[in-house]
Amino acid sequence: MRIPLRVFLLLALLTAFFSEAALAAAPGKGENARTSPSSPLERAIKEFDTLCADAKRSVRRDLWMALEENFSGIQKKSTGDNAVTAAFYFARCREEVGKRSYLADDHREAVARYALVAERYAKFGYAPTALYRQGSILHHRLRDHAASAEVLERLINNYPRAPELEGAKTLLAQAQKAGARSRASAKDEAGAASARAASAAPDQTERGRASTVTLKDITWQKKGQRAVITLVLDGQADFAHDYIPPRDKRPARVYLDMAGVIPASGIRSGMTLKDLVVTRIRTGSSEKGMRVTLECSGVYCYLVSRPDNAPQTIQIEVSLKDDLKDGIVVGGKDEDAPEQGASGAGAKEDQAKKTDGTKSAGPSAGGKGGRDAKGVEGGGKAAAGGGKAQADGGKATAGGGKGGRAKGGDAGATGKTRPAAGDKAGASKPEATKTAGVKESAVMEKLGLTVRTIMIDAGHGGKDPGAMAGGISEHIFTLAMARRVGALLEKRGFTVLYTRTSNVFISLQDRPDMANNQKADLFISIHVNANTVPSVRGMETYYLDTARQQDAVLVAARENAVSVQNISDLQVILTDLMLSSKLEESRHLARCVHRGILKRLRGAKLSVIDNGVKSAPFYVLMGARMPAILVEFGYVTNDTDAANLKKEAYLQKQAEGLVDGIIQYKTELARSVPQGK
Repeated sequence: MRIPLRVFLLLALLTAFFSEAALAAAPGKGENARTSPSSPLERAIKEFDTLCADAKRSVRRDLWMALEENFSGIQKKSTGDNAVTAAFYFARCREEVGKRSYLADDHREAVARYALVAERYAKFGYAPTALYRQGSILHHRLRDHAASAEVLERLINNYPRAPELEGAKTLLAQAQKAGARSRASAKDEAGAASARAASAAPDQTERGRASTVTLKDITWQKKGQRAVITLVLDGQADFAHDYIPPRDKRPARVYLDMAGVIPASGIRSGMTLKDLVVTRIRTGSSEKGMRVTLECSGVYCYLVSRPDNAPQTIQIEVSLKDDLKDGIVVGGKDEDAPEQGASGAGAKEDQAKKTDGTKSAGPSAGGKGGRDAKGVEGGGKAAAGGGKAQADGGKATAGGGKGGRAKGGDAGATGKTRPAAGDKAGASKPEATKTAGVKESAVMEKLGLTVRTIMIDAGHGGKDPGAMAGGISEHIFTLAMARRVGALLEKRGFTVLYTRTSNVFISLQDRPDMANNQKADLFISIHVNANTVPSVRGMETYYLDTARQQDAVLVAARENAVSVQNISDLQVILTDLMLSSKLEESRHLARCVHRGILKRLRGAKLSVIDNGVKSAPFYVLMGARMPAILVEFGYVTNDTDAANLKKEAYLQKQAEGLVDGIIQYKTELARSVPQGK
């Protein structure tokens, strides 16, 4: 059949028309698609997926930080779904960092970011996903089962049709079961510890029994250039606080950790304030209870106190001026205020900078804890070791003194003695002994080169017994050695603190925090070693840095309770944190202590193998704001070492050598002070 020419031409024109229309409409085709590349958000998500899949690059913290900043910038410039997605991936980045760093702070930050997504974008699809991930981190990573259950219950109640519903129900059951088990274990441990501590420290038994306190309300008011934030509780709670300076486009922050505190149902996780130095208040979970973070437009000094007329409230005052009596100065010089220095006698320096360039006033700057606004020289009150101390070498106590990161509790912002943060139920708190007064020059005081207060950390304890072989249990050995070393230090005039004085569990992260809170000048962690090869023996001393030897990697993996691969990842992702630690001072201290122990043992003709001074990424040393070392006194898996570690004479010489090393370090530190300054 022949088709007429007119019909054929018409069909050809129609075919060409519809083909061109289809080409223009097809996604990814045609000139229109070629001129519209993927959006910044799509490129960032692709970069996120690529980084997650790259085993080598994904352990680099700097890459995650850059990606976080990218998502944060996209969120601020976007609206609707794009803003929600960017905020969600901003939280995802920190979750991925936490998976690789194993740091509680990273896990907590991820939880806080997911909480903001769930609150700010409650009507969007990412809200239930954010809640689920928040609950998962709280349960699996932070072991805060109660907080996890609360978040998951909110998801189940508010989003009954969410895809995460079944998973949330399963995880909720796990969290509730784990929480019940933890409470039962804590009750048993508290009872046993209370019985052991009753004769030695009956006044502290009741303090170890924690009870839950509820944060009922948060109020705020403006007083000139000050913001006054009041936390209303239904009972009294111990607290610790700290300051974080602005960095990476993030504002200055003052945060408060309250032990055993939970928020009431009406407390929101994020509140924006207007016309105040405090611009935002965030709430979230911490390892011990609840954290309240104040984001500030600027901070010169701040003060945390418990008003005498309202013992169930905690008051946080943040000021742009030096107008807070007993306030902690963390900012630069207040141009409007009278010139005040670090000295009560009128020195001209304003919270003098240390030799490494960091400010002595702010604990977050990397020093040994801040000084209070009244200063420490010229006969003023000193905060070195908590409590009150005379700058000319008077008595010092270990309370939650003024300045730096301080422990609160019943003493509020005063210098009364307080137990260290992080001690567990039934545990004797870090105890200070009175010193005869170690006299330091004013120059050393100004430069932060004093060695008065020493925190002795007895490794392991409680549910973590450590190495067990050769008839030795590490948690028992370390506690006995800590007391032996402490007694010798007291005789030499030092103030001595302990992370634990009984068989209780204290997390690796809490131990350096306790030294920071009490403003210790040195941190010494005591351990014994173990190896699968029985012939391995000897003593070694460690400071915090990346491990340069394979045996150091193995020791760090055992003490951190993680795999060797985890340690390899940790070394890369935590490099930036290690650079800010007291690396050189810690290495010097480790060498002095190591030499001192070897000299004492060899002088007494006692057998010892020298494994040297080494570096490794130990969790227990991370975050310490003072020189910190870890001593491994020998291998319990070796017959010769185990036999020596049971001998009184051998242990005494080891302890004496450790003390000799500390004194040598202090002496050399004094010699390093420039003359005539």
